[in-house]
Amino acid sequence: TLGIYGKYMDKYEKDYIDYLKRQFSLAWLDSIGPDINIHNQKDSIMRRSHIPRKYRDIHKKGLTLRDLKAKAFTKEDSVKIAKHHYLIDEIVLNDMNIERKNEIFNEVVEFPLRNEMAGLRLDTVITAEDDFIYGYKQPWKIDKGTKKLGVVLAGMVEGIDKSTFVFPLTDTLTYFIASLSQLADESLITERKMLHKNMVDKQSVYPDYRTNKSYRFKDIKNPEIFDKIFEAYQTYNKETDLFVDSVSIRGYTDLTGLWHENYELAENRAKEVADYFKQKGVKMPVAKAAGEDWSTLAQEVQKHKSLLHREEILDTLTHAVFPDMTEENIKALFPDDYKIMKDEIFPKLRRFDVILHVNRHDIEKSTMKETYREDYAEGIKLLKEKEYMPALEKLAKYGDYNTALALVCLGYNDKAQEVLESLPETGKNEYLLAIVKARKQKTTEAAKHLQKACQLNPDLYYRTRLDSEVKELADQQNLWDTLNN
Repeated sequence: TLGIYGKYMDKYEKDYIDYLKRQFSLAWLDSIGPDINIHNQKDSIMRRSHIPRKYRDIHKKGLTLRDLKAKAFTKEDSVKIAKHHYLIDEIVLNDMNIERKNEIFNEVVEFPLRNEMAGLRLDTVITAEDDFIYGYKQPWKIDKGTKKLGVVLAGMVEGIDKSTFVFPLTDTLTYFIASLSQLADESLITERKMLHKNMVDKQSVYPDYRTNKSYRFKDIKNPEIFDKIFEAYQTYNKETDLFVDSVSIRGYTDLTGLWHENYELAENRAKEVADYFKQKGVKMPVAKAAGEDWSTLAQEVQKHKSLLHREEILDTLTHAVFPDMTEENIKALFPDDYKIMKDEIFPKLRRFDVILHVNRHDIEKSTMKETYREDYAEGIKLLKEKEYMPALEKLAKYGDYNTALALVCLGYNDKAQEVLESLPETGKNEYLLAIVKARKQKTTEAAKHLQKACQLNPDLYYRTRLDSEVKELADQQNLWDTLNN
């Protein structure tokens, strides 16, 4: 019995293994038994079962893209591809059709277009019962040197019977080409700078003394405040045409204490500072005393909105006769305001006014210096030729009217407005501001700038009709009568 059972099981296992190989394409495995786990082999089964049989040997070797070797195309490869895949005859035929398209067009179309430039203007049937008007636009490229354009109108009627009627030529219409670049100011090419024979450089510094009665220089807690004055002194003396003749140091104090004592205190402090200047190499520093600074006190009180009795204090200061008595009266009558003055205003009264007297030794009197700027002239030339971006590159560093004009021509309205608002109020500056504001839809502001421009420069009234932004503005706001007055 056991022999029969064993024989049966061997046959069963053999048939089962053959079934698995056929059903799941497992012939590629080196060995397989009846106890194989089909689920563990599912990925391999799926991959192999979907691979065509002629490629299974390659898959079995485990080749990847890294095993592929790149080979460059040769001339022979290109010839082979062209020969087997290019439709040479069809390509040649298509080229011939392209070359003959105009010839075929003339054969097919009975009334051809006269030329490509004229183009088809009107595609409709015209009858003789009524007159008709047809308006159209004719674009024309303007070269950078074009200032005006002459236009002559010609016309011809062609009937379906091939008959023609030629209209006589019209008189020449002359159009002047308007451009914002025409507003360029060539006078700015030459830089004009007034050279003064004698000049002063005034700087104020605010020392912090250890006590209100200290006057020694060593008692100043912030001596670095004088560094900028020494730098200016050295800078002027390094210039070939400048020289510092003298330096005056005027000392001021606040109102704390008696008037004559404060005057003496200011004088002593100025002398100490003058001695310090000498040690630093400053020639001929002159010490002067001003004492209590009542003028600055009145100005600061006027600006100080937190003082409850500001007007009464100002009236007291204006009619002061005896300084010490005036201070005591303010202190007694307005104690809260006096405390604010002492804490916030008095520190501004304790100061030195240092004046550098600068002399230009290469000239005998004040004179105007003119400098021709070649790069600026090139920028103006480019601007007039409507080369706006190259022009801006030349003019940007000057930040003047012509710089703003280049920005307006390029449409950089915000930057142009920033430059124009930093310049003095002139007719042309206001005119450009009107254009910028009109572009930004700020019609009220634009109208004000346009009116101001024509007021400062009446010639701009005639220019207004040439620039669309301000012309439309004047039409909408009914400004023409106002602009002409």
